[in-house]
Amino acid sequence: MGSLLDYIGSDTALEKLLTLTLENMSQGLSLLGCDLNYIFINGKCLELLDFPSEFGRPGMKFEDVIRYNAKRGEYGPGDFEEQIAERVARAKEFVNHKFERIRPDGTVIEVEGKFHPGIGFVSTYTDITERKIAEQALHQANDELRLQSSRLREALDLMPMPMLIMDKDDKLVIWNSAYQNDVPKISHFPLKEGMSFRQLLEGVFWEVDGLEEPNISQIIAARLKLHDNYEGPFEEHIDENLWWQTNEYKRDNDDTVIIHVDISEIKEREIQLAHKEAVLQTVFNNMDQGISLFDFDLKLI
Repeated sequence: MGSLLDYIGSDTALEKLLTLTLENMSQGLSLLGCDLNYIFINGKCLELLDFPSEFGRPGMKFEDVIRYNAKRGEYGPGDFEEQIAERVARAKEFVNHKFERIRPDGTVIEVEGKFHPGIGFVSTYTDITERKIAEQALHQANDELRLQSSRLREALDLMPMPMLIMDKDDKLVIWNSAYQNDVPKISHFPLKEGMSFRQLLEGVFWEVDGLEEPNISQIIAARLKLHDNYEGPFEEHIDENLWWQTNEYKRDNDDTVIIHVDISEIKEREIQLAHKEAVLQTVFNNMDQGISLFDFDLKLI
């Protein structure tokens, strides 16, 4: 098999092949000579910029193209001659550039121009309207997501109970201010989004109860088992003065909502009541006389 040049066979054929290639590009392309006359403008460029077909002939003056645009309002309100003079003066500098231009019909064209010594100024024109629409939709979606997240944060912070949400991989997603306020009391380190549930447990000040390894590891393993095989509310003795009743709720998206209800006062009353009952029982056990107690239904206590 011969080379491409052998296949083409002549310079004329090569020129035809080059022209065919440039005319079938998905981008608009133009070549502006150093005399500010166009050497080449392909069909896609004429289509994107809505130019008449005669603008594609070699020798078309840059100033005439700019004048055509200015008169049809492509550059917005203002004096036509000033708009033309400004752009012609800028073109004479042959400075590389890249910018986006919004046409009156809303089409967004990305224009990129580069100067090549001995050749001229090559410019490409790409229709990026769909990409800009997608970007705008993404920005709007992100704004809505941020708004929803802010509303969720505000709602969570209004709750008096410590609360946090773990994702399907058991990574911390969000927590409320009540939980944040309790962290300095029970944890070695601050909360951080993405922390695993195990890391949350490992940061607890288990040492307050004088516990050491392997007891701490056993407690963590037991708590993880309760979390992984949740069957209903359970109590947690966090430190000497803090008891939680913990509730976990699995959501449809596999996130887990964990709510802690502070039952410290209830547990304190239970302890006090148990102490009083023990004292009372001791008194009864040391009395010389026999005694019995009945409730209001006359049932023996």
